[in-house]
Amino acid sequence: MKTREKIRAVLWNMDGVLVREELPIHAAQQMSSAEPAGAAATGQPQLDPDLVDFISAMRSEVQTALLVRSWSEVWQTVSHLVEIQRAFDRVILPAGQARRKPSRSLLVQAIRELGVRPSETIFVDDSPHQISAARSAGLHTVQFEDAAQAGSQIMQMLLEPIP
Repeated sequence: MKTREKIRAVLWNMDGVLVREELPIHAAQQMSSAEPAGAAATGQPQLDPDLVDFISAMRSEVQTALLVRSWSEVWQTVSHLVEIQRAFDRVILPAGQARRKPSRSLLVQAIRELGVRPSETIFVDDSPHQISAARSAGLHTVQFEDAAQAGSQIMQMLLEPIP
């Protein structure tokens, strides 16, 4: 029987998971005053406050990291928010050029920066192609649909007994 290693890190993709353009206006209104005024009204991407709270709570048990694929306008919009600093131990930015999905090399860079093995890491993304790339790199994966589903799957993996 193959034994599973203890999960030591959860790596979150930014686009489509933590930052989603379709978040309702009420979610934006719950964010801190550090957010640019009128962000929801202008259609700017928003952080999911429930997901930020969930990720923040995980920090006592595992490392949390945010994977950012490029210095995009979205990253520039949200990078200053205190919620990012509260939720994540580390932000992983691409070394050199931005990488397109799927990017196994960016996942390898993230694992190296976190100081963990792929088998000790959960990767959360909404892209089936990126999930496939992460699995091929040896990471555990959660394909993000919504905060409740992702949170449930992650907690199940974290609480699962290690044989």
